[in-house]
Amino acid sequence: STTIYLGDNFIANGIVHAQAPNVLVQGSTFNDTLVVNKMGGSTNLLRGGTTFNGPTFINIAGAGAYLLGWINPEKFNSDLTVNMSSTGYFQVGIGSTATPEIKGNITVIGNPTAVFGESCSAKFNGTGTQIITKIGTGELRMYKPIIDKPSGQVQLNGTLTVWTSLTLNSGKLIVNSGEVLIFLILIVTGK
Repeated sequence: STTIYLGDNFIANGIVHAQAPNVLVQGSTFNDTLVVNKMGGSTNLLRGGTTFNGPTFINIAGAGAYLLGWINPEKFNSDLTVNMSSTGYFQVGIGSTATPEIKGNITVIGNPTAVFGESCSAKFNGTGTQIITKIGTGELRMYKPIIDKPSGQVQLNGTLTVWTSLTLNSGKLIVNSGEVLIFLILIVTGK
């Protein structure tokens, strides 16, 4: 099957649209919009280390999973939208040292599970309000989210499951009326 590889110090200063059964993005810098259309049934396990400075759209149309940040952390300096139209799922932040930094909004669409941070945390550290939106029946799961914002808050639109701990260093997590925040095996630290 066809594979597109954008990695190992690849720098894009314009819009990138990559569509193939396998799209491997690791160790790169994207300074504008990135659109990934992963169409295949095999899992893409990516080591991480990518900086996303522009809006990022990851569309998973095949049965295979798209796993970012296996070893190194990803940096999302703009909005991230993940659309899962099949059974393939999305995960970022797998390894214990791969805590993703999220400075923009997150929108997750679809029915499979999406995971942010498994053996690591997911760190929200953007300025202003950051919005987490979940559309569809699949679970949006964060194991150890950290709210560490210089200003603003994180606002939840949809259901979020926190599996291990929630750390509030600075900033707030706002859960609006009608939205659901589920805690499993929880330790809350901070203010």
